[in-house]
Amino acid sequence: MNQSPGHASSLFNSQPEDRNQPLVLALEAAGLEAIAAVGGKNASLGELLRELGTEGVRVPGGFATTAYAYGAFLDANRLRQPLGRLLAGLDGNDLAALQAAGLAARALVLAARLPKDLEQAILRAYRSLGQASAGGGQASGVAVAVRSSATAEDLPEASFVGEQETFLNVAGEAEVLAACRRCYASLFTDRAISYRILHGFDHLEVALSIGVQRMVRSDLGAAGVMFSIDTETGFRDAVLLTAAYGLGETVVQGSVNPDEYLIFKPTLEQGFAPILSRRLGSKAIRMVYAPGAVASTHPTGAGPGPEPLAAPAPGQAVPSQNVQSQTDQSQTDQSQTDQSQTVPSQIFQSQNDPCEQLGLSHTCTLAVDPADRARFAITDDEVLQLARWACRIEAHYSARRGKATPMDIEWAKDGLTGELFILQARPETVESRRSAQVLRSWHLEPHQAPVITRGRAIGASICTGRARIIQDPSAIASFQQGDLLVTDRTDPDWEPILKLASGVITNQGGRTCHAAIIAREMGITAIVGTGDGTAVIADGEAITASCCEGDEGLVYRG
Repeated sequence: MNQSPGHASSLFNSQPEDRNQPLVLALEAAGLEAIAAVGGKNASLGELLRELGTEGVRVPGGFATTAYAYGAFLDANRLRQPLGRLLAGLDGNDLAALQAAGLAARALVLAARLPKDLEQAILRAYRSLGQASAGGGQASGVAVAVRSSATAEDLPEASFVGEQETFLNVAGEAEVLAACRRCYASLFTDRAISYRILHGFDHLEVALSIGVQRMVRSDLGAAGVMFSIDTETGFRDAVLLTAAYGLGETVVQGSVNPDEYLIFKPTLEQGFAPILSRRLGSKAIRMVYAPGAVASTHPTGAGPGPEPLAAPAPGQAVPSQNVQSQTDQSQTDQSQTDQSQTVPSQIFQSQNDPCEQLGLSHTCTLAVDPADRARFAITDDEVLQLARWACRIEAHYSARRGKATPMDIEWAKDGLTGELFILQARPETVESRRSAQVLRSWHLEPHQAPVITRGRAIGASICTGRARIIQDPSAIASFQQGDLLVTDRTDPDWEPILKLASGVITNQGGRTCHAAIIAREMGITAIVGTGDGTAVIADGEAITASCCEGDEGLVYRG
């Protein structure tokens, strides 16, 4: 078993009767020293708020439940033994067994209830957050992001990126409590179980903290991801930044091809404007608050937000992560039933998984106007400001850890105020750990094979195999070891399949999307953003994916 900071938490192992342990902490009260208490994600947010806020690095405020609270939840519902039995000896490569165990584990957690003292602590913190947003007055229904933060997450050894769930635009006390319960259940998604097995973490030694953070109105602005290192070459004097309109989930998931910038750090820090390259992305869609679900306040406490968005034109909007289960209605809070009336009507109906409600969030995706697609989502000044923050965050983490620590950072621009915010910061886990003494190069011998499609090359490797076009990760039975996955995009639900794949080709996504990050971490070939891979590649045909011919990845027949 890997032994990592925060891997086994003294808070998590505390007995339920130990009332000296806090159930909830303000984010700024928990820095990097509190990973064992609030997980990597929340500890990092607290560190940024506490240490870099005075330097102008903006982070939305909020609070976090503790690992002790998670342990109390398990004990109050007597869940440790049944969960341990379900997950003991599980083979991460046995996808059918993984699905069955995950389904049963999530059902157990979703059937449980939050202890009363934990529920009240969450509500007190949420009410205080609303009052702060209202400038000390009374504000109900402040919109928040409810994020999962595992005690083994965002570590230099393993990112656990996206393994647990995040719920956006959650407003109202009942909705916040429901989202917290779903966060606990998301510790047992198939992908999270598989990832823990892959990295040697004991399932019941990993605790979960819940972060509740004021929403940034990036649905009216822009968002993206940046790395304080070139993710393809490992060049440490560059910031790679991606940007797209709307909430940042589309960039992280890879459902859009974002704008991309490369900034040179040394001259940036000398006061120059060294944007080395710009690449305009197609940015075809943006994720926004669903019609009728716009909340009343925003991160800077500037008061009421805009009126709810007008209903989209027919065929223009599609629900994003709005899922309603048909098999867990007995466990659904009444508030969920009431709120479901405000969510877009095109709700994906799961037939068998009570935890499919984990995806419920009040967001939808809209088509971006062609004129907006043709211009960059943010200005050069904003690019440079974000890059300066990336350098400052990297310098702070490097000083704390005593060695160079390139960072993986999520950011957002509030469309109401124009302010920029940092939403997450974690150590980069692939290029920064690669040995500087080892050089591995790939070369493709001369050939006459035709190019089928092309996209963004991730890394510089080559792989060959049988193409397997899969539209949904549930269709795992047709996938065999060494196949090349061809799909529209990936998210963490695809990771059990990616563990078997020799490569992945996606229609959508950029160099900072989920498929790219996980492909680097798993050491497989990836070509993202082809636009037409699933249409032009035949299921079952032999193909070669080559990333060794420059920034452009090429897919050959044969």
